[in-house]
Amino acid sequence: MRKPLFLTLILLLSLSAGAQKIVCIGDSTMLKQYFGKAREVTSVSPDKKVTRTMQNTIVLPRPEVKQDEENVGIPGGPRISLPRQDAAALLRKQLTSVTRTMDWSPLLTGTTTRLQFYVYVNPQGTADSLIYCLVQADSTRGARVFRMRDRLANLEAGSLRTHLEAVWSKLLGNFKMETSDSPVRTYSGMIFLRTLPRDIDEFLGAQPDDITEINLTDFGLTEFPYQLKRFRNLQNINLKDNFIASATLDRKDFPKLATISFQNNLLANNSLRVTGRKGPTAINLTDNHFTRIPKTHRKVRYLYLANSSVSEVTRKDIRKIKKVQFLNLYGNTLTEISPAIRRLKKLKELDLYRNRLASLPSRLTRMKKLETLAISYNRLEELPAGIRSMRGLKILYAHHNRLEALPVLPPNLETLDVGYNRLQEVSARVQPLKKLKTLDYSYNKVKGDLDFLLGLPQIKEIYLLENRYAGTEEEEKYFSRIFTTLVSKGVNIK
Repeated sequence: MRKPLFLTLILLLSLSAGAQKIVCIGDSTMLKQYFGKAREVTSVSPDKKVTRTMQNTIVLPRPEVKQDEENVGIPGGPRISLPRQDAAALLRKQLTSVTRTMDWSPLLTGTTTRLQFYVYVNPQGTADSLIYCLVQADSTRGARVFRMRDRLANLEAGSLRTHLEAVWSKLLGNFKMETSDSPVRTYSGMIFLRTLPRDIDEFLGAQPDDITEINLTDFGLTEFPYQLKRFRNLQNINLKDNFIASATLDRKDFPKLATISFQNNLLANNSLRVTGRKGPTAINLTDNHFTRIPKTHRKVRYLYLANSSVSEVTRKDIRKIKKVQFLNLYGNTLTEISPAIRRLKKLKELDLYRNRLASLPSRLTRMKKLETLAISYNRLEELPAGIRSMRGLKILYAHHNRLEALPVLPPNLETLDVGYNRLQEVSARVQPLKKLKTLDYSYNKVKGDLDFLLGLPQIKEIYLLENRYAGTEEEEKYFSRIFTTLVSKGVNIK
């Protein structure tokens, strides 16, 4: 037990002294002590900023900060309230990027191999330490169980390990995030290892000149592949899961381009330029690092910005995308939406899932062409009173909010999902919806009769679990009769 204790003392001293340190854990005893089995690696204790298997070794005090379960950072990090975790997410991508440029073939034996790491960040927002180990799938067992193998620790100086720690150390030295009252923050990650990425020139050289689509997913690209200019007929380009930090798209280079995906890259504000009056009609920028809506071109129709770091949508942002029809802002940090949103007169679908919205602008209800509004997993206490005027709205997702009552709803709704709220009554607002096909108000506080459900002529699905219905034998008979009638009409009830 001396080795784990000795390593613990080193790690704690490095944290307290502010010295940047990278520790490779290679001894099998220490691997189990610090990481345990793979299924335990990313588990988090709400009281200590360590994994369960580390609690007996490193115990850190619980910070006196407001808990916020919707803002937990990278899995494995502390459950504390922070403005944004974008810096930590960016660091994880950068560590992956430099690691993927190295040849790991000597360590690959046909089984899944990955590096597991933890980064410790001090209250000043800089990285103190990083501990890591090599993990390989155990092919000798039938169950999906992982065991630690002492491979990386045995690499000689000047080899793969030395180079890895040198490039990681440089990245840690440049890392900076917001300060915090927490004594230390822990961010975990894993990098699945492989041989060197395919050679882009070799791959593109084998493609015919007249291809219309190209898939360069996970090629390890660090810059936009301008070799693609050779393919004048390209309509679809997929650059998902690379490490591209900047790109310029010119219409004259890709005259027929319709869609392009930069999903899960390193693009940020001012790093993407789309020149020319026309360009791709669909741009996927999901899982990047924009804090504002980027300028693309005026004729973009489909814009995906999910899981980025967009913190506001201003009047200026809206002017950039006036003709957009589908806007996806899922999983960002929005606390409000500009009333200028109404200027998106062609918008048909707006996805605001998993943000921090406490209210919606009343002018949103002037969007006459909007057909789908997704506002679930926010902090909404009410819907705009004027929502009744949105006659084009067919689908409304508003579950997992804080709604206590519903306003008069749009008359042409076909799907209404208001589950997981605080509603006590829905019948008066739902009964007029004669085109409704799917209704979900499960996990609320609704009580009373269900006769209004029989007055929905097109209803096909009803979800009403966990409300305050039925207690007496007479009430149970009543609800059973209603359910039997609905089922006989082909309605699915859950």
